[in-house]
Amino acid sequence: MDTKLYQGDLAADSRGLPFFVDGPRELLQQALIRLSVQKGSFALDEELGSELRNLRKVRRQDRKKEALILVKRALREMACLVVEEVETEDTGGGIRLTVWLKAGDNQGQVLVEL
Repeated sequence: MDTKLYQGDLAADSRGLPFFVDGPRELLQQALIRLSVQKGSFALDEELGSELRNLRKVRRQDRKKEALILVKRALREMACLVVEEVETEDTGGGIRLTVWLKAGDNQGQVLVEL
């Protein structure tokens, strides 16, 4: 069980108290954290995170392939997750990734803004 995050902060119920997620939602949240955090920036675990920010240096036609590699690398310690597909989209000022994941019979997606 994990505390639910919302827009980079703890999500709160109507009383202002944090609430929890578990199961497939918890896995998706953990995947989003791993993909959103710059690898090496978390002092307690320098291996946590991704190198997705490097996609800005990759030619547009090669981004999807490189994004798939980087996503799989960032999530490799989450053996229960399978990366099914990664889409990249230019947003004008950055890149948006949509990552489709599967854990057992459960499927979901996470969005990462770079």
